[in-house]
Amino acid sequence: NILETESNEMGTLTVRNVDDGLLARTTEAARRNNRSLSAEVRELMAESDRKRRVEKLLAEMHEFRKRNPLKLPEGMTSLDLLREERDSW
Repeated sequence: NILETESNEMGTLTVRNVDDGLLARTTEAARRNNRSLSAEVRELMAESDRKRRVEKLLAEMHEFRKRNPLKLPEGMTSLDLLREERDSW
């Protein structure tokens, strides 16, 4: 578990029983990226967190669009709407 604090303190994480192949691949990735193994794992965790947040945001946006569909005047497309907005400047 990662510690969650309200300050800028950093938690410590110990991982046990890591598959040897996974450890070797992660160590090699760290070497290629000129990072320590710890820095590589932190980057992997941060990237995973970013992906989860993006996926959550996209799901929220999708749900918003389902609840609030775009209602265009008859015969108008979203492209027409964009052109109209662009040309109004």
